[in-house]
Amino acid sequence: MWFDRSREDPCANDTVPAGTPGEPAIMEVTEAAARREHAPDEPAPTAQAGPTAPAWPGERVLAPAVMVVLTGIAAGLPLVGNRIFYYWDDTAAAAVGIWHRVAEAVLAGRLPLLELDMWRGGNLVGEAATGMWNPLVLAANLATHQLTNLALAISLVKAGFMVLMAFGTYLVARDYGARPWAAALVGLAFPLAGYNLFMDGTAWINAQMTTALVPYVWWAARRAVHRGGSLFWVVLAGYLCSSIGSPYGLLATALVVLAVMVEGVCSGQRWRVAGVAAAGVATALVTAFVFIPLVGTSVVGYRQDSPTFNDGFLVPTLTDLFGLSNPAFQPFVTTFGLPVMEFPGLYLGWFLLPTLPWLRWEVLRDRWRPLAGLAVFGAASLVLMLGPSNLWMFRWPARLIPFFLLAVALTWAVVASAGFHRTRLVARSALSVSLVVFAGYLGWASVPDTLPRQFLGAAAVLVLLVPLLAGWASRAVGFVLLATGTVGVLALQLTWFPSNANTAGYQFPLHADELRDRFADRYQGMTVQFADLARADPATLEPHGIYRDVLFGSLYTIPEVESPTAYSGIGFSALDGAQCVNFYGGVTCPEAWERFWRRPLGGPAPLADLLRAETVVAQHALVDVRAETPPPGWERQEVTDFVTVWRRTEPLPHPDGRVSHVPAGVEVTRDEVVGRTGERVDFTRADPAGPARLTFARLAWPGYSASVDGVPVPTRTGPDGLLQVELPAGVDSGSLELRWNAPGLGLGMGLLAAGLVLTAGLVLVTTAHRRRRRSSDPSVLQRAPTRTTGPTSAVADHGREGGHHDSGQP
Repeated sequence: MWFDRSREDPCANDTVPAGTPGEPAIMEVTEAAARREHAPDEPAPTAQAGPTAPAWPGERVLAPAVMVVLTGIAAGLPLVGNRIFYYWDDTAAAAVGIWHRVAEAVLAGRLPLLELDMWRGGNLVGEAATGMWNPLVLAANLATHQLTNLALAISLVKAGFMVLMAFGTYLVARDYGARPWAAALVGLAFPLAGYNLFMDGTAWINAQMTTALVPYVWWAARRAVHRGGSLFWVVLAGYLCSSIGSPYGLLATALVVLAVMVEGVCSGQRWRVAGVAAAGVATALVTAFVFIPLVGTSVVGYRQDSPTFNDGFLVPTLTDLFGLSNPAFQPFVTTFGLPVMEFPGLYLGWFLLPTLPWLRWEVLRDRWRPLAGLAVFGAASLVLMLGPSNLWMFRWPARLIPFFLLAVALTWAVVASAGFHRTRLVARSALSVSLVVFAGYLGWASVPDTLPRQFLGAAAVLVLLVPLLAGWASRAVGFVLLATGTVGVLALQLTWFPSNANTAGYQFPLHADELRDRFADRYQGMTVQFADLARADPATLEPHGIYRDVLFGSLYTIPEVESPTAYSGIGFSALDGAQCVNFYGGVTCPEAWERFWRRPLGGPAPLADLLRAETVVAQHALVDVRAETPPPGWERQEVTDFVTVWRRTEPLPHPDGRVSHVPAGVEVTRDEVVGRTGERVDFTRADPAGPARLTFARLAWPGYSASVDGVPVPTRTGPDGLLQVELPAGVDSGSLELRWNAPGLGLGMGLLAAGLVLTAGLVLVTTAHRRRRRSSDPSVLQRAPTRTTGPTSAVADHGREGGHHDSGQP
């Protein structure tokens, strides 16, 4: 860490650590930098090769403490005007219900790999992005499971990850040599950045958690290369970041490892580079089992083909980078049905662009070796961010915005820590004002009716810029003022953007108990819902409106209502296509109603029977059946303002199993589900001469196998994607056993074991190597750091004369 006296700067051979025993090491300016000529009225800056002495007492404690407190406060600000700010879009439709199911399963002592009652959304191991293999996500699931207020529970989790993101950013910035105040300022700004807060923070919680953990991968990898830190932490951090299930976590981890390896090569730490590369391989091995089932499962969903193409969707442009410091800038980027982002998608911090003319950019030249990773990570993120809308399994390059912003934030913190120029004040001021004005102009050009916002945003930036350039950040009160100003800019943004209008607010009920009271006893058995949010009156999309009768996404898991319309990130194309089901479980075409009551192509019975449906809910706005007579075997249960509900009049046979059709000549004497995914069916046949086929009310996910009396029999995908099993000819009675195993999970477990062995080997080898070095050179344990003299001390003394920093060092 930054207070580790044993830290080395492998990239500056002429740097000598200074300090006395018991004090933190101070990486002073190199001799070459100290002798460089400067303008007569501008003394040489202190170009740190690592963390530097604090500018005010307690800076190392107060700066991150203020950052953490203000991050927590800022995380709560959106809830003042919008209590469901974080209970939004995919978070509400998918994450809340899935987290609830995962927590219930774990508390019951099982892993929820395949949840049959969730149908298209129940292949949790195949979805990958459930995060159930991640201990941090699982802990968040369990910690919030007992909170009945769903919006509050998920808001607390997101606020916690925002604090985690801020502190991780602070750690990496300090490790790169940023002063505490600069590291804390970017640490506060990063989780509040436009895309991080208004997109990932509201809609995509998995992406937010991934972004929060990327800095820790970076920090651990840098420690391993530059200080000989344990490779175990690299693998652990990489696993935590990647096992959330987002492919962007894998990508970010790979980019971080590559970036730090480049730093190591530049620094001559080739053996340590090899170690980090091996740790990267170990991370891939221990994480592979999270994604292999996704690859094996996607063949039945809409992720089957992942071509590369560009339709401009969520693809930023270089011009949008002028929004980095414009709090009102809305990039003209197609985003979910709208041609523009309805939030400041590229905003990072008010201080970035206006301070560019004042920064001492020679720091990057003097320290290019230890800073090479910033360039590699930032450039790679930028290139991918500007790429096609679909690149294999990576959709929507705007999802790389957080990684690019992280590199920008870290770079600014390092360069700003060297101080601001004090010469050519008029020219630099003019450039700063020009940058702010031009960014405001582009914001107006993107969305012309935002002119008042552009004026107000520019004014706020210029007001905050004055104390920053005046060096107030180097004092405790000044830093607190500037950090509070950062939160104030967020408050201003929230008056313009109280929510993310590009995504769905849903306005679902807030309380789990409310969902149970409304639906648990009301909708019995398999419940098929024909409803679509797009056809509902927007005024009724609130807890006491249409949600009195229908739910969407995975929320039916909370009242434990079996439904085939749960949210899915991969889908099941056969049934989805037949029933016009979209990603959140809405039925988009009235024709699905007619198909539901008919035999599907090649089907032995109507789909209603093959699904073992017991309750049917029809939205009036989609298919109005209030005047229709239910078919034989069904009756009208109720009619409300929004839906008509039909119910079966007779119970289905074999209530403990899922066989939905038995061909003539076959009798099922027993049918029961075994465990959570298996099934046992005892049968007899009057004429075993030919084959017979049983149909199950299950989706034919990859991974099913069956046997009759221990002899394997084929399984197949039947009508509309339902599972069918062939009974062999010549068998007049027997016991059919149906099993399911996640495709590729066994391979994944083997790779996990290999990764753990590799990780253990890396830890043992590096530990033994350190011990050998210490035993062969006992003086290492007794060597005390010494202060540099000459030009280095002269620079430091000059900066302290008169009790102020004439060098422009904040």
